[in-house]
Amino acid sequence: MSWLFGIIGPHVRNGDLQRYRSVHDTQIHENIKEGSHYFAGGGNIQTCFAGNTTFDDSFWMGLGIIIQNKDAGCKIFSSEEWAGIARNTEMLNSQNGHYIFLTYADNAFTIRTDTLGLRTIYWDQRENEIVVSTRIDWIAKYRGGLTIDYRNTGSRWLLFNQLSYRSLVKETNRLGPNGTLIIRNNRVTFSGNPFTPPNFRTAVQ
Repeated sequence: MSWLFGIIGPHVRNGDLQRYRSVHDTQIHENIKEGSHYFAGGGNIQTCFAGNTTFDDSFWMGLGIIIQNKDAGCKIFSSEEWAGIARNTEMLNSQNGHYIFLTYADNAFTIRTDTLGLRTIYWDQRENEIVVSTRIDWIAKYRGGLTIDYRNTGSRWLLFNQLSYRSLVKETNRLGPNGTLIIRNNRVTFSGNPFTPPNFRTAVQ
């Protein structure tokens, strides 16, 4: 499965590149900007995509699979179609699959998750640095000293699924289904709209 790891903050340095790389597995795509950010993506090369959106330092990374309904069947997005989403992220509103999509433009990082929340992202914000990843253990490896939140893990003793979208670690946050995470100037805003079956929505109304 593909993965994402990133560090955002004024203390990101090119000279620390090897230290950042030591946290995660071998990357397929990588983007670093002095005093701004470091991002890496890897895993399955068929489900890990990246590119630039314009002629400036904007970029995007896409992880997972996007499935588009077409005629009598479905098709999986190609790398070219992933690049098309980078130019118009509203296209994600009508797509199925399991994915995480990251864009960086106008000094803002935007991360979106799929409708069902099959892929998720975690983040840890401290002082002037924010660490994000699909792997909570890598955040723990980079930060150290994280604590399990037994209140949020309690439901897993009896149920397969967790009863909330909160992180299982106290120091981190988790983005839920159909979520949007925006990071700009060391400020984080996020929202989510969990999937509800159309027939259920009609019955409630």
